[in-house]
Amino acid sequence: MIFEIDFQPVGRRVAVAGDSTLLDAARKAGVAISADCGGNGTCGRCRVRLMSGKVGAPTAAELGRLSERALWEGWRFACQARVQSDVKVFVPLESMRGAQRLQLGGLQPKVVVEPIHRAVDVAVDLPTLDDSRADMTRFVDVLRQELGYDTLCFDIAVGREVPSELREDGWKATAWLRGREVCAVTRPGRSPLGLAVDLGTTKIAAYLVDYRDGRTLAARAVSNPQIEYGDDVISRIGRAIKSSDDA
Repeated sequence: MIFEIDFQPVGRRVAVAGDSTLLDAARKAGVAISADCGGNGTCGRCRVRLMSGKVGAPTAAELGRLSERALWEGWRFACQARVQSDVKVFVPLESMRGAQRLQLGGLQPKVVVEPIHRAVDVAVDLPTLDDSRADMTRFVDVLRQELGYDTLCFDIAVGREVPSELREDGWKATAWLRGREVCAVTRPGRSPLGLAVDLGTTKIAAYLVDYRDGRTLAARAVSNPQIEYGDDVISRIGRAIKSSDDA
C-alpha cells in the first residue's frame, strides 16, 4: 500500500510504500533529518514526534533510549518507525541536519607541477599545388617527425579542431600529448587547465588548477550526498549492506 507522509513544520509531503521508515520518507521528500549512525538507531539524532497516523511498535533501540513518557507523547526515531498509514510528523529543529561548513581555502605552498600531458609546438607549411594534402595529414606528419613516433592516436573530436586552430594562427599550434595520444590541440602559448577533485566524507570539492605554476584558479564544493546514510564511512557501508536500494 502507498501512504502519504506529511512533515511539519517544513510542509513537505511524500508518498511512500507501507513499512518504509520515516527516515526513508524524509530522504525522499528532501527533508534533511540527521542520521549520524546511518539508520541503526544508535545515535538518537533523528527524533521526531508523531502527530497523527500509525507507525510500527517501538523497536529495542527506541525502548533503550526513549523514556516511557517520550514514547507516550509520540516521540520516535525516524530511522526505526515504519509507516502503517498516512502520517503527520513533527520534525524539531535539533533533529534537522544543519548546513555544512565547506572549507575550501588553505595554505598553498609552491609545488613542482608534473602534469601527465606534455606540450609540443608544431609549425606546418602552407598547402600548395604540389602539396595539397589535408591539414590533418600534414599536421600529423610534422608531429610524428618532431617526436620520432611511427604512430599517433587522436580522438575524432580533437582531429576536428586541427584545421581551424592551424588556419587561425598562421599554421602553428600546440599539441598536448599523453604518451602517443594527442589529447588536445590549442593555439600557441595557451595552457590547458587541470581539475583536482577531493572526494571527502562530508564534502566533494573541485579545484581548477593552472598547469604552468599549480595556482588554484577557482574552487567549488558541495556536501557529500552520502552523508544522509551516516556520518562516517563505516555507517554508510553498514547501510549499503542492509539495504540494496542504498548500495
